[in-house]
Amino acid sequence: MENENAFRGRKDQPSQEEILSALGPSTAAWNHLVGWLSDQHGVAQQQWKTSGAKYGWSLSLLLKKRTIVYLSPCLNCFRVAFILGDRALAAALQSDLPPWAIKELHEATKYGEGTGIRILVKKMEDLDPIYILTGIKIANGKGVSPRLRIPRRPSAPAPAAPSHFQAEPSAPAIQNFLRQRS
Repeated sequence: MENENAFRGRKDQPSQEEILSALGPSTAAWNHLVGWLSDQHGVAQQQWKTSGAKYGWSLSLLLKKRTIVYLSPCLNCFRVAFILGDRALAAALQSDLPPWAIKELHEATKYGEGTGIRILVKKMEDLDPIYILTGIKIANGKGVSPRLRIPRRPSAPAPAAPSHFQAEPSAPAIQNFLRQRS
């Protein structure tokens, strides 16, 4: 498997030195992202987890008790994963994410916890969609005012959905729906 978890097959948590060694040239992007999440959004609680040796180890970054993002170290890169609930998914589809990310969200499998997206990071420039998704994930948490949930795309048209998808409702339609539910 290409870009598999660097600690797949391992039962014990990797050390900081082993993680940095595995990340190689992507270490700067990893450190920047972890620092940015903490400094800009208060996502400072870290929890290393494994779902078993088959999957390797990942770092969950939490805001209070809520997981915002998962980071999985690979060899010379890392994967960033988000699980988006319905509100966050609707907001992401109306956001300034690059077209490839919007396409992935449309094609992603929906689970009980939400819809997942994974982004491979090799260099600092790969972090741009992660900044957008972080804001969306945090703004669409429980107890957040509906006015803050839907980031607007600044006068850019929404990307065309693949022909097998139904058109997404507009941001104002989603906001009206959310107001009615409140």
